[in-house]
Amino acid sequence: MHDTINAATLAAQFINLTSRPVFLTGKAGTGKTTFLKSIITQTHKRCVIVAPTGIAAIQAGGTTIHSLFQIPLGLFLPENPSPDTALSDQALNYPANMLRHLHMNGRKKRVFMDLELLIIDEVSMLRADLLDAIDFVLRYVRKSEKAFGGVQLLLIGDLFQLPPVVKNQEWNYLQRYYPSIYFFEAWALKSNPLVYLELDKIYRQEDPAFINLLNNFRNNQVSQADLDLLSPCYKPDFKPNLEDKYITLTTHNAKADEINAECLAQLDVPSKSYKAQIEGDFPESAYPVEKQLNLKIGAQVMFVKNDITGEQRYFNGKIAEVTALYTDAVWVRTSAKETPFAVDLYQWKNIRYTSDKMSNEPIEEVLGTFSQFPLKLAWAITVHKSQGLTFEKAILDLGQVFAPGQAYVALSRMRSLKGLVLSSPIQSRNLRLDPHVGYFSKTQAQQEAPQSQFERDRLNFLFQYLEQCFSFQNLFEATKLQLLNNHKGENRLLKQLHAVWLKTIEAEVQQLSQDGQKFIRQLQKPFADPKQLNPQWLLERLAAANQYFGPKITKQLQTLWEKLQELQETKALKDFIAELFQLEGHFYEQFKQIHKAENLAKAILLNAHMQKIDWSGVDFHEQRKTALHKIFGENLTLLDEVNSEESKNRKGSFGKGKKASKAPKVPKEDTKMVSYVYLKDGFTVAEVAKKRKLTTTTIEGHLTYFIAKGDLKASNYLEPKKLNHILKTIVEMKSIKLQELKDRLGASYSYSDIKIAVAAHISDPQIF
Repeated sequence: MHDTINAATLAAQFINLTSRPVFLTGKAGTGKTTFLKSIITQTHKRCVIVAPTGIAAIQAGGTTIHSLFQIPLGLFLPENPSPDTALSDQALNYPANMLRHLHMNGRKKRVFMDLELLIIDEVSMLRADLLDAIDFVLRYVRKSEKAFGGVQLLLIGDLFQLPPVVKNQEWNYLQRYYPSIYFFEAWALKSNPLVYLELDKIYRQEDPAFINLLNNFRNNQVSQADLDLLSPCYKPDFKPNLEDKYITLTTHNAKADEINAECLAQLDVPSKSYKAQIEGDFPESAYPVEKQLNLKIGAQVMFVKNDITGEQRYFNGKIAEVTALYTDAVWVRTSAKETPFAVDLYQWKNIRYTSDKMSNEPIEEVLGTFSQFPLKLAWAITVHKSQGLTFEKAILDLGQVFAPGQAYVALSRMRSLKGLVLSSPIQSRNLRLDPHVGYFSKTQAQQEAPQSQFERDRLNFLFQYLEQCFSFQNLFEATKLQLLNNHKGENRLLKQLHAVWLKTIEAEVQQLSQDGQKFIRQLQKPFADPKQLNPQWLLERLAAANQYFGPKITKQLQTLWEKLQELQETKALKDFIAELFQLEGHFYEQFKQIHKAENLAKAILLNAHMQKIDWSGVDFHEQRKTALHKIFGENLTLLDEVNSEESKNRKGSFGKGKKASKAPKVPKEDTKMVSYVYLKDGFTVAEVAKKRKLTTTTIEGHLTYFIAKGDLKASNYLEPKKLNHILKTIVEMKSIKLQELKDRLGASYSYSDIKIAVAAHISDPQIF
């Protein structure tokens, strides 16, 4: 256990200065939401926020998991079913059939490619299979074997609160893969264990006896003394007056709606309705409050947002009484002693993440807004909707608890026992705790001290960052992909007119990679033994590397700008312009990584403060901005055309809006990529052909395609001795023609063997 300052500080350090996944938990009222808001503004990493549900995503300021990752509804199986497995009509997704949903435009891919930190809020409601689906999408898009494609996770939530929802028929499938449904069972976390940090200090309650009681409820250790403490609160016939400002917490929506309707009807005054102003795409499932708010003077209401004026007149969960109703204003007071004040309209945003055209930074694109008074009738609400709220007086109706943690959530909303009324007695069945949660929390808390983990992980993170940065691997692959694309498309003959120019860029990148590898080798020995690592020496080496590599990168960027300027009048080569602009983005990212390396090293080695880099203050950024404006126009309109695929499908964060246009046709899945997933999973060519009901020749074509791209290793599909002999023959004959090679090699070598070797040669001509 760690006190709040240390836990929050450690969490920020792990996020900013390591790549370890972090699970930040804590009892109700310990400041998890506050930390989330803080880290978003302070971290230097590119990050996005997601949540399991629409309302949770809106409240966190992010989007839903399903929307961002294009995950279809239903279950996700973490491995492809074997060819002879019978599948039912249950909505099942698995790696091979998920690919049909992953048709992303360039800017959406850019978000994933540049993503460094994924924040998942309300993680207690996240199923293990959904976390594995996220892992699959990130690995696939980022073409990485690392867990989550190398993206760091920050998971925030309290497992002792509301659990994931899974139906019995769904669990019949998932139990074959997971011991329980909770996120911590995900396969992706097995090779990438979490850092478990718990915020301890309670801000909501101050009474030590009540805090101890809540801890016992949370840990499934309720004693007779705890029940005796609650006994005076049991008042089954308690009927508060409306002016007493009690709120009832119940387990079902229907019960809460019934109580609110009855109490509103008791007020013998006219009612007034306020209709929300909805613009753009804001689906009904994500409405944060009622679309039509019906109020009366004297009605008990609750604020669902904090006071954004800074005057601290109210906070999320504060109870108030309506004092006046006007056409465009609602007046309330929070107590009889307080002066009434007008409530301001609040605007919630439905966003999606995209990539800034100029900087490549992830940005929020507002798809729609929902404007309404941040109020709801508050004689009663459900336990589920009470998460994150604080009450002075409440009646808890826990007679129909149906999920582990509901009783704890309800009790922990209270500031003290003074205002607590139990309308039904606490039953033993109300206290049940999922044993998987208890075991996970206990074992995590007993692991190595987080501070020790941090000291070790921060140096590993720095070396991994420098290795990735100066290997120029991403730049090399992007250049190689562009050379492959030059032979594709309707205009491939026109594109090949620029092949010599592209080859020059490829040669420059290869030289950068070779020089970068030499630099990495210089760093390996000091990092292998931290005692030998001299911070001043490393900072001097990084400064020298910046001076050496920086100008070479900027020179290639200038070359690309000149070519884009030359081509921008050629409408027939619009796709080529789009490809080159993406390549230019990779070079710019490389420039930023090198620029950032020195700052990151100072933060890790010298405990310097690391914050977001304001790229607008970097001279070269402004130079690039000027160049792109010159090429594409002041409004960057041609950039929109370059990314035109994005405008074809304007779906919102939560699917179709109420007035959504006709959905576009589902793109045809890339048949090669489906085969790739099976081959990557270890299926043979024959097994994939049987599974997909295709010929082995077709699957062999898919196999050699990915070997030529470097995505699959030829040695996994052809005996090394045979492979090496064919490769030597290719070099000797200076030919990759199948018939010529077959005539030389003889009957011991099949055409399939030769195709695999030829693909390996194309992937790396320098292999011999």
